[in-house]
Amino acid sequence: MKRRPERYGRFFGFCFFILFSAAGYPRGEKERDMNPFDDKRFSDRPRDGVYCVGNGMIAAYIKNGEIVQLFGPCYSAPSVFSMSPEEKDLAFRSYRREGAVIWRTDISDAGGQAVGSIVDYCAAGRPVFIRRLRLSRPLEFRFELPLGGMMNAFSDAGGDILSERQSVLIDIPVGSRVFGENYTDAELYARILFPKGAEVSGEHIIIPAGDSELIFAAGEDVSPARPSFISCMEESDLAAAADPDKMYDDCVGYWEERFSYIRPLPDMVREAAHDTAAALLSQISVQGGALAGSFYHLAYGRDMYGVIRGLIALGLYDQAKSCIDFFVRQFREKGSVPNAGGMGMRCSHCHENDDCEQTGYYLLELTDLYSACGDAGFIREREDYIKYLFDAQENRLYRGMLPFNGDETYIAGGLIPRDCIDHGSMEATALYVTGAGRILDAAEKLGILGGDYISARRAAVSEAERMFASNFMSDDGSKLYANAPSRLSGAVMDRYRHGVCLGCGRMRYLALTPDMTYLCGECRTSKKIPAGSVRYSLSCASLMLGFIGSEAVAADMIVNAALDGYAARGSDGNAVGYESGLWLYALTRYGCADKALLESIFGEVMRLRESRGGAGVWVEYYISGEASPSCCPYRPWESAINMCALIAYAESREKEDAGN
Repeated sequence: MKRRPERYGRFFGFCFFILFSAAGYPRGEKERDMNPFDDKRFSDRPRDGVYCVGNGMIAAYIKNGEIVQLFGPCYSAPSVFSMSPEEKDLAFRSYRREGAVIWRTDISDAGGQAVGSIVDYCAAGRPVFIRRLRLSRPLEFRFELPLGGMMNAFSDAGGDILSERQSVLIDIPVGSRVFGENYTDAELYARILFPKGAEVSGEHIIIPAGDSELIFAAGEDVSPARPSFISCMEESDLAAAADPDKMYDDCVGYWEERFSYIRPLPDMVREAAHDTAAALLSQISVQGGALAGSFYHLAYGRDMYGVIRGLIALGLYDQAKSCIDFFVRQFREKGSVPNAGGMGMRCSHCHENDDCEQTGYYLLELTDLYSACGDAGFIREREDYIKYLFDAQENRLYRGMLPFNGDETYIAGGLIPRDCIDHGSMEATALYVTGAGRILDAAEKLGILGGDYISARRAAVSEAERMFASNFMSDDGSKLYANAPSRLSGAVMDRYRHGVCLGCGRMRYLALTPDMTYLCGECRTSKKIPAGSVRYSLSCASLMLGFIGSEAVAADMIVNAALDGYAARGSDGNAVGYESGLWLYALTRYGCADKALLESIFGEVMRLRESRGGAGVWVEYYISGEASPSCCPYRPWESAINMCALIAYAESREKEDAGN
């Protein structure tokens, strides 16, 4: 299946460079004559942990000089190359260049003697990754090709340019696994050009002393006239022939232009904001979808909401619009929106109740953007999408409640058992009530949707809002529950669906049982599993209401949840990576008289950023204040939420100081 050209449409920020260098990689006179090893703009603060070097088309996850993953020409492609140093006693210190997604790693031996440096970056606006090396002595690496490759294929076709290099041509067949049950839908090619003078034997490579470069180029499959193989060969030939310093100059300019749009921020959070911008921008694809971290090569609805909030907080409105439009296009192409969508691939990750929870986030992000930049035309042009989001959620409403999504937050994370999946979800319902109410207010102001449609939608929203307390609060109003088993009493359920079987735990097609649960064909004949009946109270669920500014509950309940959660935190237990940010955001937004407490939480969020393994941002889970070694690193969702909290607190502090 051939991709249509629009599947590789650049997001707004990429247009600048494409107009500038559509003809390829220019050679000759350079504007700055910059060598990456002499560039003085790298931070003097080393970063430990996995980080991403990506430009929306091609990406690498890197740690301690090791290329952990390398993939392209789209973000929903499998990793095809990894590369790690063979020497075990080397020390690595990594630094990000200010105003750019460019990283330098300095290497030293066990005695502290410098071995050399590596600079990793992507060519500006091209599906090409470059690793520049400056070594004082030869260094051996081990590399792996999960999909195999053809060594030295076509290595003589480029004349002198390629005959001095050993290379690998990688064929990524149709049906290659991306994630879970998601597979590539087109044949893709990638090519690795090893440094000149490198000795390659089996899966080992010895890179010589001096300056050298490794080039990884991938081919976009955008038309029959330029299929992936042709694109890959042309991109790698161009990169091999280009002046490497000019390519570096172009990359610096490419990123400096993007970072220039970050709005002015208080000094106390500026460095954290730029680190977060690097994490977000490097993981946003040219289609607008964002990786959820190195584990997940798909764009997830919930995670995208966090990314969009972070971009808005940073002032990067065009990138936020591109992220919103990723799912708008999914809807217009498919008539619905999956839980997670492929970026450059037509794969998607579908779960139970996919029309709940993230659909509420999608309504919210439209109004968040409108409130921030006032782009009325952007909202008006997406009226069909807004109607879909309303219809999808109203079809699942029962007794003023929406169920849980099967692959987001609490069910997937095991905080609430899967046998509660069709209970009322406090968070999904609050997202709907809040997002729907705001978009209806905007629709009336902008003259869209129509009066009758708005009136009917307001009636449904008002009913859910009116019943919210009785559905999700304790009788005395002191506790907020994350789930409501009462939704199962009389709710109309689908007879069949695709999801996780409660009997065997596998993703299968399922059938509804008399016990109001879903089992696969095998388990349905041998197992009886009733729906859960326990009610759960989760601090993070209550705090999310504060993050979205919901009025479904009183502000003092959100503040108390933040205070109670912070007071009850354990010093040695597991914690989700965004919980501290939610505490700080809620207490800043709704007010906290204890300024010392706010300062303490602010410090905690910043310490987590600086903790080992975070690479300057935040990860999925923490254990005793350090990044969990088994969790997903360099996470956009956690990083964006925490950054929103830091900015809100810092600007609140500035305002208070100015008033004193």
